[in-house]
Amino acid sequence: MYHFAIDRGGTFTDVLCVQPDGEVTTTKLLSVSDAYADAPFTGIQRMLDDARANSGRKSKRPSIGSVRMGTTVATNALLEGTGKRTALLVSRGLADVLRLANMARPNIFDLRAQRARPVTDLVVEVDERIRFVGPGGRDVVDEAAGPVVVGNNGADRFQVLAVPDEAAVRAELQRLYTDEQVECVAIAFVHSYAYPTHEEMVARVARSMGCFTSVVCSSDMPMVRYYPRAVTAVVDASLTPLLVDYTTSFVSNFGRDELPQPLKYITSDGGLVASEHFVGSRAVLSGPAGGLVGASLTAGAGGHPVIAFDMGGTSSDVSRYDGQSLQHVLENEMGGVSLMAPMLDITTVAAGGGSLLVFRDGLFCVGPESAGANPGPVCYRRPGGRLAVTDANVVLGRVQPSLFPVIFGPNNDQPLDVEAARRAFAKVVEQVEAETGERMTVEEVASGFLRVANEAMARPIRAVTQARGYEPASHVLAAFGGAGPQHVCALARELGCRRAFVHRLSGVLSALGIALADDVAEAQEALGAVELDDATLRQAQRTLDALREQACGRLSAEEGDVSTRRYLRVRYAGTDTSLMMTVDEDTTPASLAAAFATRHRAEFGFTIERPLLLDDGRVRVSRQS
Repeated sequence: MYHFAIDRGGTFTDVLCVQPDGEVTTTKLLSVSDAYADAPFTGIQRMLDDARANSGRKSKRPSIGSVRMGTTVATNALLEGTGKRTALLVSRGLADVLRLANMARPNIFDLRAQRARPVTDLVVEVDERIRFVGPGGRDVVDEAAGPVVVGNNGADRFQVLAVPDEAAVRAELQRLYTDEQVECVAIAFVHSYAYPTHEEMVARVARSMGCFTSVVCSSDMPMVRYYPRAVTAVVDASLTPLLVDYTTSFVSNFGRDELPQPLKYITSDGGLVASEHFVGSRAVLSGPAGGLVGASLTAGAGGHPVIAFDMGGTSSDVSRYDGQSLQHVLENEMGGVSLMAPMLDITTVAAGGGSLLVFRDGLFCVGPESAGANPGPVCYRRPGGRLAVTDANVVLGRVQPSLFPVIFGPNNDQPLDVEAARRAFAKVVEQVEAETGERMTVEEVASGFLRVANEAMARPIRAVTQARGYEPASHVLAAFGGAGPQHVCALARELGCRRAFVHRLSGVLSALGIALADDVAEAQEALGAVELDDATLRQAQRTLDALREQACGRLSAEEGDVSTRRYLRVRYAGTDTSLMMTVDEDTTPASLAAAFATRHRAEFGFTIERPLLLDDGRVRVSRQS
């Protein structure tokens, strides 16, 4: 059987095939083309046709063993705001949660600063409320106001002040569906990370109505921080149906005897999940995650720390591998949206092979707009093509048309057009001379644009290394993606890296990473920001043991079949910045405090003489697939 790993990017779709004899073959297609409806399916069909032709068989096409995929469907929908119409149900009094956000001001000196777009404009209050009354019931409670209940962690206590009225909730949901054309529902109530009963009650009502495409509770991500938990619930509710639609469309291309089994997707945390578990918030870094997995298993095979530099057609993704394990975060921001979901620590910059090149106000400007796959750069031979980074590399001879796929032009059957790119740069040469009086050659203009592009890509690399206390020179700079190797030497010189690594399959390394990724399941639970001591650490370890059982159950795995990583999110009392710390069964409060202090000093340059708090625990179980 033939096994496929696919990275469907914004510009190109890379397909890697492992044949029955173990031979690996690859192909690359434009993600958007008038010649076909679905690039991943077309890539599979072409490779199977080639295999049949090479074998000399005239019988039916060879059979498919499995398909693994990374896709930008969720990423694009999140950035463009094209998810399904979703309503957010919140506790009474919190209707402005999405507009108030977390009060951060990321661009404080921007004279044209704009508020981030809320993930939905439909926020509905529900008569529901519980309040935190402290662990062990130490706070004074007026029991006449409502009963006191114990949270999921067995320690925190909450007082129920208002229970949702099911009839009123049903009527409001019917109004949203009829009058507002709402397709999906997200539910986020205060303290639901520890007491999800009210969310579950409202979710049952919504699902029983049978008119909503998806219904998501914020308690599915049982972690403190109300705003990112609410946003993540909305993202899951609005994007997951798009992923289901894409999977349905992709599978419908195959005949009954050709259906890929199993069909898996790579999630933002670098693990594989079955298609039915592929949800919106865990899909936003699906493609880039495959690249980091591939870089860690190739450039980082000797235990060396690696800077992974993935330059594609639309953007570039930068991340760091410490030589031992992939770096994960549980909170991240993408397109102004705060997400609370496990994902690899990847930084994206809008500079790729398709980034537009413009001479404006006496400056060479690169991006953030992209020519995309259609019409693409000028050298793609398509009407409306615009000057882009790829054109500069073509003019400078870094891209050789004879070694590139013949997939361009109106009929997708022509090579890259070098002369068209040179003519476009010649116009910029005239513009530069007209505005500055300086006469430059086509090559000098192209080189100038590339220097700007390289600096734009060097900045996020410094952010994941120098800004966190790591010296780039001690890392291997692993470049991949369709455009990465064209820029790796210049970036290595700029950053002081002494070693660069380009894999023989660098152009499709994300697909290779998807092929090599493990099946993964995760489970997490809030710990209530308890102070670290012997008793609380023992309780946290018991929680982690229970989470491991949950995660193993999701993988249907026996104890000996999996590897496990245990994490505690730790912070100083009185601060808001936590670090995800790796622990094991033998970790002590003293060893955890020492490890936390060392990492905090490396990343932030200081430590504080304060108690440590445990925010939540997480277990990641993986199985080689």
